[in-house]
Amino acid sequence: MAIDEFGNKAQSDTYSIRLVYLDEEPPRIIIVAWKPEKPDVGDIVTIEALIRDNTKIARVYIEILDSKEKQVNMQYYSPDGIWIRRIKMNGTKLKFIVHAVDIAGNKASSSTYTIEASGHLYAEWIQIAIIAFPVAIAASIVVLILKRRRNPYEKYIYDQNSVSYYTAWKHV
Repeated sequence: MAIDEFGNKAQSDTYSIRLVYLDEEPPRIIIVAWKPEKPDVGDIVTIEALIRDNTKIARVYIEILDSKEKQVNMQYYSPDGIWIRRIKMNGTKLKFIVHAVDIAGNKASSSTYTIEASGHLYAEWIQIAIIAFPVAIAASIVVLILKRRRNPYEKYIYDQNSVSYYTAWKHV
């Protein structure tokens, strides 16, 4: 109730005031790391990102460059602000950027990271091919020689009137 200097009284409704904090600070992507650091082709790589914000993080995702699957969400892992995602190394390189969005819509992006697979799987196949190819050729030559080989105790005579060298040899 309010009373002015002339004694007039007035009573108003009760109001509450809610202070709205305007957040303009984007999240901070502190560290991006992966395990194993030097994966092989076909390995599962765990990408971890440590992200902090003055409010709450709404979404963290990975933008995969040069891929069909452009965006994959990361999963909240710990109260310390660690987010993770497991991705299979289908090729020899994985280029990606980590993005974080807070509840106010502020967005942060990391640098571009590249994970390079060691390619041991490909190297092993190349080594097998290098060894297998000469072995296969040698085996083919041996088979051909054994097929053409004649019994040394058999007698043959050469017919000089024959048209072909191969048909000129007659078994006696």
